[in-house]
Amino acid sequence: PRSTHSGTLFPDTTLFRSAVNLRSVQKKDENLLYNWQHQRGARKYFRKSAPPTKKEHNVWFDRMLSNGDIVMNIIEWCDMEIGYIRMDSKGNKKEVSILVAQNFQGLGFAKMALFEIIETKQHVFTVFIHPENKASIGLFTSVGFQSAGKGEYIYDVLS
Repeated sequence: PRSTHSGTLFPDTTLFRSAVNLRSVQKKDENLLYNWQHQRGARKYFRKSAPPTKKEHNVWFDRMLSNGDIVMNIIEWCDMEIGYIRMDSKGNKKEVSILVAQNFQGLGFAKMALFEIIETKQHVFTVFIHPENKASIGLFTSVGFQSAGKGEYIYDVLS
């Protein structure tokens, strides 16, 4: 079975929901996120491409955990932590960012996590994508994000 959502055709989401689990980031995840940030090429298309020092990461992590405007989830598959998906409140929008661990990239896990967020949250979503990041452009446009120019893509579940 297929369902439509805001004019976009979605695959059978029961399959997706059984494939990945999203859980809230916890203090115990601090080193996991640090290690992912330091995998080769992980930050290539980030706004700040240099990976943080351990001290910078720890300060950021504690600030992120206590900030009510940030929702961050660990993406789990088969009881393994394989990445994260984060939403930062930016006015009336939620800015999305996703990182999938190197060994799990290109297997559709980011898309599964994105479907989970889009189908359960009633927000306008935005993402900023480096113009050379073809994989991310493909991911976000494949689920209905539209280019708004200057690297920004928007998905409006409210319209």
